[in-house]
Amino acid sequence: MTVDIASLVSDNLDIWTTAVERKSGAGRGGGKRVSLYGVDRLRELILDLAVRGKLISQDAEDEPATELLKKISAERARLTKAGLIGKRKATESNSYDAPYAIPDSWVWTRIADVGHDWGQKEPSKDFTYVDVGSIDQRAGIIRSPSVLSPSEAPSRARKIVKTGTVIYSTVRPYLLNIAIVDQDFDPDPIASTAFAIVHPFEGIMAGFLYHYLRSATFTAYVEDCQTGIAYPAINDKQFFSAWFPLPPLAEQQRIVAKVDELMRLCDALEAESASAMTAHQTLVEALLATLTRSTDITDLAINWARIEAQFDTLFTTETSVDALKQVVLELAVSGRLVESSAPVRQGTLEDVGVWVGGSGFPKQYQGNSAGEIPFLKVSDMNLPGNEREITVAANWVSPESLKAMRARAHPAGTIIFPKIGGAIATNKRRILSVSAAIDNNCAGQVPAEGINVDWLFIVLSSIDMAQYQAGTSVPALNMRRLAKHKIAIPDEEAQKMVVTRVHDLMSLCEVLAARVGRLEGKFPSMPSCSMPPKGGLVAMTGTRSRSL
Repeated sequence: MTVDIASLVSDNLDIWTTAVERKSGAGRGGGKRVSLYGVDRLRELILDLAVRGKLISQDAEDEPATELLKKISAERARLTKAGLIGKRKATESNSYDAPYAIPDSWVWTRIADVGHDWGQKEPSKDFTYVDVGSIDQRAGIIRSPSVLSPSEAPSRARKIVKTGTVIYSTVRPYLLNIAIVDQDFDPDPIASTAFAIVHPFEGIMAGFLYHYLRSATFTAYVEDCQTGIAYPAINDKQFFSAWFPLPPLAEQQRIVAKVDELMRLCDALEAESASAMTAHQTLVEALLATLTRSTDITDLAINWARIEAQFDTLFTTETSVDALKQVVLELAVSGRLVESSAPVRQGTLEDVGVWVGGSGFPKQYQGNSAGEIPFLKVSDMNLPGNEREITVAANWVSPESLKAMRARAHPAGTIIFPKIGGAIATNKRRILSVSAAIDNNCAGQVPAEGINVDWLFIVLSSIDMAQYQAGTSVPALNMRRLAKHKIAIPDEEAQKMVVTRVHDLMSLCEVLAARVGRLEGKFPSMPSCSMPPKGGLVAMTGTRSRSL
């Protein structure tokens, strides 16, 4: 069965071009980086259909792939006998069946059967060095490689490549640094040993091999094989052992032409969508700015009503909803969200609470015994149940240990946050539900008398802590500068009103966010092609965490 891609795109154009996904990034600025999720999904779908034989129709007149394999075998034997290439790459016996059914004219084989490498050499003269940084990942080509002398050659500069060779980075393969050497380089190119090298035999389209290496099926295989955490990788033997769906040559040519045509369509959709998305976000920010410029509660109500009437068109992305949440917090801490009978005084953070710090406890002082004092770390902020208020701890210390370390437990209601390291930019805030000690990567603030803890939580949540950090390799908060952060301080009754109002508006934001999630989920279904994972789900909290 083939799929009418033109109809698939046109019938779902609004889905493909408006769906977005926020990229992970540090701090609030990171939330502004988005990818065009719908177009990315469309690219994945096109590749998946292509390598399954469902993108175009088969032609009964095409010579079947089994005949092509015979010709390739003969070519390999000839080139090997002539000393132009080495013997076939050794492969491992795959423990799973071929990933999916393919057309009758195709055949499943191994990557080792459809291509070869050119061996290795140590540079003896100037050469064009192809490393991961030379890859244009999106275009799949080599762009602006370095020209080095033998004395400048890194130890990894060893693998020979030629025009038509396909290279695949086996280190951090999820980055998809894959390319076709599409030109003659002068001086001759040498690639890093971080690449698996495949030069297709005659009858194998480099473009089809390239598209398969980018497909979800091959990506799933690599994820199943790779080892390592910081720099996951697969070795050449695993790479060349992978299954490869081989179509007839004529069909390969038609598939590559169709995929290239559709990817150009995706590029056009992406450019159009990116422009529309930028314009949309600009409109959202401009209208939200009218809220923060409101002169009083009456002016704010008028401006809010204007925006509320356009909710369906304004808040259609995660980024726009996040912008609304931030404006709600800004209005809350500026004293413009509710009307107060008492004047709102201006002050700083140090006026509304006492700063507290943490202590480092050696391992021998930490345990998990009943009756002890919770000892909280930044990691505890991520435990289930600790989204706003800390109710679960992974480590505990005894009163004797607290005394020995000259540390102290901070009272329930203390608001803690990361003080050192990259976690600062995550802007996490948590309220202690019981008295607890905190480690020295955390700081906190105890509300002063007359200060509502929920109001102070809102105030601290409105501040991007990254603006008060210093240092690069190990950033740390400058607590003196943070203490001088200017805020508006309403009376206690008005603080409670602000808390109620913020709760209502944040609930509205969650409704909008849920609707965005439903919109992003409206995609035509893709055929499943993932390999079974090696392991199951791992519990987040382990056995040591327990409720406070």
